[in-house]
Amino acid sequence: MRIEDLAAISGDSTLRYYHYQQGVLSIVLDVYELHQSALIRVRTDQVAVDNRALKHNSVSCTCFIELTELSTVLAVQHGVYVPSPDFGGLMQQVRNHHHLAYGRRLGEAKLLLALRGSGSLLTCLLPDSSAVTVELLAAETNQTNEPLLG
Repeated sequence: MRIEDLAAISGDSTLRYYHYQQGVLSIVLDVYELHQSALIRVRTDQVAVDNRALKHNSVSCTCFIELTELSTVLAVQHGVYVPSPDFGGLMQQVRNHHHLAYGRRLGEAKLLLALRGSGSLLTCLLPDSSAVTVELLAAETNQTNEPLLG
């Protein structure tokens, strides 16, 4: 499954687990529409986590996947993403974690992948969607409350 396809059906999903190690963000998401969990692996060097939003209960971890094309939300000068010149725009970019791309070249980061619920739970930069793999987990894997990854 492609990340774009998963994003389209990810409403009311639950973030079950995440782990970042050696440039790979691993996410286990219970996808309500599929009645199944998905393991999402992302090769990235920029990750933002809102620990205040993640209270590790099903309500605070209810989310959906949002993919944002950075060139549609950030200004570009000399092939590099730059902040909004006005304060309100800058604050909106920071709240949405678009600031992760400031100073990056267009070829380095094209997409922002975010898990959004009552706020931004997890956000990361992607060079393109090929940096993401999605694996649907077997139904019996969903029965345990133990973390699925080390």
